[in-house]
Amino acid sequence: MKKLSLLLLVLLLIISVNAQTGSKSLIHVQTARTFNQGWLVAGTDLSFFTKLGTNLLAPTDQAANWWLVSNNIVMTYGIIDNLDLTAALRLYQDTNRPGEYNLPDDIFLNLKAGSFSFGGRRFYGSGMIKMRIGTGDTPNYIFQEYASGGVEYGVMAALSYHVDPYLPDRSFSTHLNIGWYNHNDAGKIVYEDSRGQNQQKASFNATELQYGLGFVYPVGEVDFMLEVHGVNYIEQ
Repeated sequence: MKKLSLLLLVLLLIISVNAQTGSKSLIHVQTARTFNQGWLVAGTDLSFFTKLGTNLLAPTDQAANWWLVSNNIVMTYGIIDNLDLTAALRLYQDTNRPGEYNLPDDIFLNLKAGSFSFGGRRFYGSGMIKMRIGTGDTPNYIFQEYASGGVEYGVMAALSYHVDPYLPDRSFSTHLNIGWYNHNDAGKIVYEDSRGQNQQKASFNATELQYGLGFVYPVGEVDFMLEVHGVNYIEQ
């Protein structure tokens, strides 16, 4: 029993760079491959950054500390060989509002159907359904991606290319993502100042085109990764 408790503690303390995306992914870019049936992986990550800035809401310029602190817990389970499910909880999020933070924050779900090979097993394709459930008290805080506080959803496709079809995890690979996302924020308050005033409501749902491109170069026990990702709003 003591060994089992120690193992669970270690799993919760593992530092994982893909703690929000889960499955087989880079930090932000998803690969087109899925976990095998029965695989279960759990991990956490902690982000911390601070910078001395200016309080723009003060009558005169005043120094202020800006914080970016968040913590994620993630679990990915291989349902079948071509289908896995990732559930991630943003456990803690500093909202940069006086005395306010989200504990817990939002829940992220990602259902991926993938590992569909073609081109001599050098190429893999996948499709994903993504959801964000707004369980945190304060949505749309600064320094993080826009969130409406409701139930957001989207779809994404991923294409991966591996140089070695026999050892795909130990060879150079390239990964492309493209998808559509709906913030489902029509009628919701999407902005207010730190005093809870100057509220603005969305008159329609914000939607966006999401994209990403990533490269992985394995060397021994280390993977070197380079990626770019972003969004273009279709409706803002």
